Amino acid sequence: MPTFSGEEPLNNGGWTYVGPRILTAANETQYHRGKYPYYAGRQPTGSVATGSKVQHKKEIEEFLASAFGEK
Repeated sequence: MPTFSGEEPLNNGGWTYVGPRILTAANETQYHRGKYPYYAGRQPTGSVATGSKVQHKKEIEEFLASAFGEK
């Protein structure tokens, strides 16, 4: 099943809105029925930005690896 990823932290992004809708749409298809998309992105945080270029780069690399199944 496709992965949803984004630069926003889990609690600031659209996953809580989009995730259930992707599931509903997927259940209407022949090949994705019963599969659930998983979230690959930044963990919940109190800020929408890390404030650190190094940390931002690390988080982006981690969630892209997760989104593309490299992790």
